[in-house]
Amino acid sequence: MAETNLKLSKAKIRQHKRDLRKLKKNKDLSLQQMVDQYFSGTVITRQILGRFIKEKEYVPTSHEARTVLDLYRDPNPYRVLPKYFERSPEALAFYKHQGDLIRQASAAARQQFKEAKG
Repeated sequence: MAETNLKLSKAKIRQHKRDLRKLKKNKDLSLQQMVDQYFSGTVITRQILGRFIKEKEYVPTSHEARTVLDLYRDPNPYRVLPKYFERSPEALAFYKHQGDLIRQASAAARQQFKEAKG
């Protein structure tokens, strides 16, 4: 059920395709050798790997294959923060104080710029 919320990362897909092509070319490996060395004991087969490397738009449909190839987006670290209305009063006061400090520093910098400008 948790796998339905996972989204694919287009950047990761492009990067992994490029890396696997370079690895295959530079080390002069066959697809079967790559599968044996890097993906042994997983659901990745020679056919899946070959199609993933060669076809521009192909992405495996199997959740296990996508996980092994690391094609899902990394989780957003800021998602773990509670929503604004769920935060404690202390946290809200802290965020408000930090915002005030930033606004004061911005106003001081703006004032300094105006004075220097003339």
